[in-house]
Amino acid sequence: MRALILGLTLLVATPALAQTRNNDRGTRGVANINPNRDVGDDEVEKPPRATAERAGCKLSAQEELLVGELRSGLRKLAERELQVAAREAAVNQLVQQVRAEIARLERLQSQVGSKLTVREDKLTSDRGKRIAQVARILKKMKPDAAAPIIGRQSDSDAVATLEALGDRAAAKILAVMPKARAVVLARTLMSQPILEVN
Repeated sequence: MRALILGLTLLVATPALAQTRNNDRGTRGVANINPNRDVGDDEVEKPPRATAERAGCKLSAQEELLVGELRSGLRKLAERELQVAAREAAVNQLVQQVRAEIARLERLQSQVGSKLTVREDKLTSDRGKRIAQVARILKKMKPDAAAPIIGRQSDSDAVATLEALGDRAAAKILAVMPKARAVVLARTLMSQPILEVN
């Protein structure tokens, strides 16, 4: 850490030190160098000795090694920053693709859900119409003839048909139906919510 700080200090202070040394010696060769001027890329890439010699300052072997290591480290750091930026851009692109795919799937889910709702509504409506039609047919029959038909239906269809028949017709059919089946259907009817007719 101390070497890094020393190296950075040398990089910054080299032009100023060179000017001070030359002014102390009375030479004017480097007196016109401005330490605050912009340093171009071509000057940064030159070996430390050439830069120091141009500034009129000689670096020791350790200082040259340190400056070289610092420049090498800075180049590697710049390369890593470019790699990180490229990876970050790739990750951002993937995030955008994932978000677009999620939005597409949500739209698809919404479309499928609405189609399923429409289909379920249609099936419920069709089932209700079919049960009402069967109830009208059974109402025209005698209870002895209608009871075996309702007895062979599933519990849910039989209960729906009995409800559609009305209380009086359902009671006559349950009276002639086998007792075990009549009890099951009566219990199921009792567990159904009561529909109020206005």
